[in-house]
Amino acid sequence: NLSQEDRDLRLAIALQQQENAAAYDAHKKRNDTNAAAKKNRTTRSGASTGLAAIRRSQKTSDEAPLGYNSAAASGTYNAPGSEDGKLAAALQHVEQSTVGTAQMMKKIVQQEKDDKISTNLRSTRSKATI
Repeated sequence: NLSQEDRDLRLAIALQQQENAAAYDAHKKRNDTNAAAKKNRTTRSGASTGLAAIRRSQKTSDEAPLGYNSAAASGTYNAPGSEDGKLAAALQHVEQSTVGTAQMMKKIVQQEKDDKISTNLRSTRSKATI
């Protein structure tokens, strides 16, 4: 027996998660296509095996999501039978999923910006040599 406000909140969260999943799937498909095209280009030039490319991949793989690297963010202790503990756990879950979504969207936006800059640079170079 949830209040109308709680039901509305849960519905809003569920709809937001669906929208995020759809946006992520579209981005992933576009990113996979771009990655395949980039691999074809860099395989021929050997750029993917250069020191700069290796350092760039190491730098991005070492980053931890904000809010997930501290002990406080990973704690899930609930006192036995505590309603406040259950509410706190539910709120923490929503907060962590929101932080994760915000980080994912920030990364997607930056990646799309970098891809656009790269594409424009390649297009400019190819137009200049014709």
